Amino acid sequence: MKATIILAMVVLVIAMTTSCTSMATSNPNTQASVEAAKAFADMKESGTLPGIQKDDHGHLETYSSLWNRKLEYPLERKFKVTKEGEKGTVFWYVLSKADVASPWNLAEAWTINKDGLRKDLIPQEVK
Repeated sequence: MKATIILAMVVLVIAMTTSCTSMATSNPNTQASVEAAKAFADMKESGTLPGIQKDDHGHLETYSSLWNRKLEYPLERKFKVTKEGEKGTVFWYVLSKADVASPWNLAEAWTINKDGLRKDLIPQEVK
């Protein structure tokens, strides 16, 4: 999964920078999304994402509806992961950033199974 995540981030960065170079270099939301993707990859590599092991493989998608809006804190970026061998289960992760100087942190993590049932991966008291 590491190679897939890194490849997905590289494709995301290339797509953003080649489709509109000025947007990628001057849009704070684009820069924040790239930073969040890097933080997500770092968490995966360090084994701190619940439900995902360092050597898991699968598919990663990222979501943000803030591309053309003013950057306002706190920020959130959502990641959707499907793992090989776990058909029908989707892993969701939300990373948040309190202010410009703070790091990206895991705010929420859950799975949705093939029946549409949600299971939180972070205990309520930790959130």
